[in-house]
Amino acid sequence: MSRKNILSDFDPEKILIPAAAIFPVLVLCLFVLFHAKGRPADLIGAAGSPNGTVLRGLQDWRSLSWEEKEKSVALAIAYFRNEKNCAILQSPGHYVVLADRFFQKDPSFLNGNLMTVMRVLAIQEYDFYSGVNADEQALKLLGPDLFRKNLEVRQAGGMRLRPADVKK
Repeated sequence: MSRKNILSDFDPEKILIPAAAIFPVLVLCLFVLFHAKGRPADLIGAAGSPNGTVLRGLQDWRSLSWEEKEKSVALAIAYFRNEKNCAILQSPGHYVVLADRFFQKDPSFLNGNLMTVMRVLAIQEYDFYSGVNADEQALKLLGPDLFRKNLEVRQAGGMRLRPADVKK
């Protein structure tokens, strides 16, 4: 075959059609490969990582940096979403602040794990959506006295945020 015959037999459609069919599949495979992350349950318990604090004890919580705390809380939120089918809508930063205050008031909870603390804080904040009435969850978790106090604090906080009534 001469060079002239090879060039005259070249048909771009013979290459273009299979390439057009394979390209989306290749892009999808690359997307899955580079964006695949382990399940939150696998990531949370990774030994030796700072995110092991989610299931381990929280003794080293105070020594963690803000980013490590935020990442641990984000993994706990992802765990609740993916494994327990529960939603927590507030940001991880919001819960880092709440957890720090919580541990300051009662350091005995540093012997527990972050999953328990996150569940308590989210239910107390009415931010734990699991298909159960939020008041029932809070009453069951806090008991009648703490539930009443929590409700009063939440209502008082809501009153501060409302604009003053305007007289007409």
